[in-house]
Amino acid sequence: MGMRPRRRAARDSMMLSYQNGSEAGLPGESRMRFAVVTPDPADWVHVRAFDEVAEVIHAGLQELDVSCVRSVGRLLDGHTNIVFGAHLLPPSTVLPPDTILYNLEQIVPGAIWVTPVYLEALRRHRVWDYSTGNCAALPGPGRA
Repeated sequence: MGMRPRRRAARDSMMLSYQNGSEAGLPGESRMRFAVVTPDPADWVHVRAFDEVAEVIHAGLQELDVSCVRSVGRLLDGHTNIVFGAHLLPPSTVLPPDTILYNLEQIVPGAIWVTPVYLEALRRHRVWDYSTGNCAALPGPGRA
């Protein structure tokens, strides 16, 4: 049984957007695999705040018939990692180039989580954000 037309159109639109945004030529539909990654709550209990949004992204991708798994506390090889709480990663963390950072922090002057290391990560990776205000404030190519 095939997908309903509206769901198929949404999936195709997402894949087109995803593929067109890459200079490196990300994998096609047959190889597209995502991992929705949240920090380990053993490290800091308040990271559970990311769980609901992460579950929505995970379930939404699965509903679109996109291969997607959940991971807690570790990046998965062979997947495009959608990382929640990237501002909590140790500064020495090396993220794969195709990583997507899901930002739920307010990008405002003086925000304690918006460090130079986090801003650099936002510059280097694709960012999904909850706020249009953040999108305007986020660093991008050519922005300081």
